[in-house]
Amino acid sequence: MKKQDLYNFRYIQKEIARVKKRIEERRAAAEKTVAGGGNGCGCGVSDKVGNNAAELADLDKQLKQYIEKREAEESAIMSFLMGINDARLRLIVQLYFIDCKSWQAVADEIGGDETENSCKQYFKRKIEELEG
Repeated sequence: MKKQDLYNFRYIQKEIARVKKRIEERRAAAEKTVAGGGNGCGCGVSDKVGNNAAELADLDKQLKQYIEKREAEESAIMSFLMGINDARLRLIVQLYFIDCKSWQAVADEIGGDETENSCKQYFKRKIEELEG
């Protein structure tokens, strides 16, 4: 497994979060459209409810695709982690890439003398050793 594969997984996690947020926004807009409809103005032809429903369906489909991709890649990452003897590296990878925590949150969770920079540098050095 390469460093780029791990970063790609993290980006998929972020894409899932972004799509979930858009779904929430669309649902809220759909509820407003339905609740606020019928203002008596018949100007123009527009189907806001239908448009929202279509966009929600597209977003749901996109979300399912991202989730399927994440599950497949997560399985590969977990297999990769099982082959690593370095517990510190395993923990860093799990916290940063799988749990999508910031480097600072990773350092805080590991504790001790860990800093954001020390976690990043340790990961970079060890993953390069594994790739090399």
